[in-house]
Amino acid sequence: MEMSLHFQNTGWGSGFGASIVKLINPPIGNPFPGMRVIGRVFAPDYEINALAAEGKAGAIKWFNRQLPMLESRTYVHAWEDINEPPTGDRTYRLKLVEFTATWSELMYRRGWQTVVYNLASGNPEIGNGKDLKAGLGCATYLGLHEYWNNMDADYTWTWCRYRRLLDELGVAPPILITECGISNRAGDSGYHNRFTDDQYLEQLDRYATELAKDNVVAAFVFTATPSHPWFSFEVSEEFSRRMKVHYPSAPPILPVEGPTIEHIAPSLPHGSKQYLQRSKNKIDTTILHYSWVKPPTPKDTLAQIASIARGHIRLGWPGIAYHYCVGVDGTIYQVNPLTSIAYHAGKWNARSVGICCLLRDSTPTEEQVVAIAKLVKWLGYPLKLHKEVAQTSCPGKFLGPLVRARLG
Repeated sequence: MEMSLHFQNTGWGSGFGASIVKLINPPIGNPFPGMRVIGRVFAPDYEINALAAEGKAGAIKWFNRQLPMLESRTYVHAWEDINEPPTGDRTYRLKLVEFTATWSELMYRRGWQTVVYNLASGNPEIGNGKDLKAGLGCATYLGLHEYWNNMDADYTWTWCRYRRLLDELGVAPPILITECGISNRAGDSGYHNRFTDDQYLEQLDRYATELAKDNVVAAFVFTATPSHPWFSFEVSEEFSRRMKVHYPSAPPILPVEGPTIEHIAPSLPHGSKQYLQRSKNKIDTTILHYSWVKPPTPKDTLAQIASIARGHIRLGWPGIAYHYCVGVDGTIYQVNPLTSIAYHAGKWNARSVGICCLLRDSTPTEEQVVAIAKLVKWLGYPLKLHKEVAQTSCPGKFLGPLVRARLG
């Protein structure tokens, strides 16, 4: 877990020594080289809340409005969808879920990572969180805001409230606290009006200690390089240097060259049920399968994957049971989000990623072996064959040894 900063503007931020930051309206050039940037396309809350009230139609409008920035800021690690939507009214809440599910699916199809909901501090009200689960299917992160006025009195009500939400959701993506810090009840007065830097650092230290106990990736203190009217919240460059003493950043995450992946999950047949979701940090294994069908020609691959999905639905499953399929030409298709607990390996489902090579028990193509090895390396989990974790001959005689030889 890393304590980092929320930047309203770039300013001095290029010298901030973190591995992840949040930035409003990222510019075309990357101001934070070597860091993961969480981006937010700014729009007044009333505008984006009105779009969320339209559900699916509003999500499409918002996606298209964001699109020029999304396409031109390819360095951004993940994008936020909405900022502090109201969640008290159930009719609106269900539209918000529809909006979130549609927007994150559109992003997923383009291979872009997402931070969804970004709920205001103290939200949702207890009992309302369970409605939000249906919007998390394609999400990379769950975004939340957490502020406190009185740290002792506000514990689990406005800070560490995510624990109450997780109790209702059961399973959720990894969490990003996309805004946090000291604020008065009205939300318009920051720490400068009541506390010294030393006192604030002490409170942030207490907060960081709690976050580190859970599935929280990072928390962004609001705010550096502020605009009006947020100057009482300002985190200065000097303060940030002291934060680095309190919370050393994680080692910089260097870009890993991954395989080219076609994201086709939303276009595949789906049943009436949904796969349960998990946090990615629950995954520790990759399991290799084969499809036991005649290898398709490249032009027939999508039809064959859809046919496999329909077969799995007939078994009563939510959809295709793998996370990736690999065609004879080496094309990798992502067919489920990694957060889905797909039904591919029995008791190993909750902890593993399923890769299916499209072939019978015959020698795979060189392109398939190369692609699967590259995918396994990129995922970073130890490889097991299906027959090593279940009573089956899958994935045949040849595929496993060839992939393992390529992995070295």
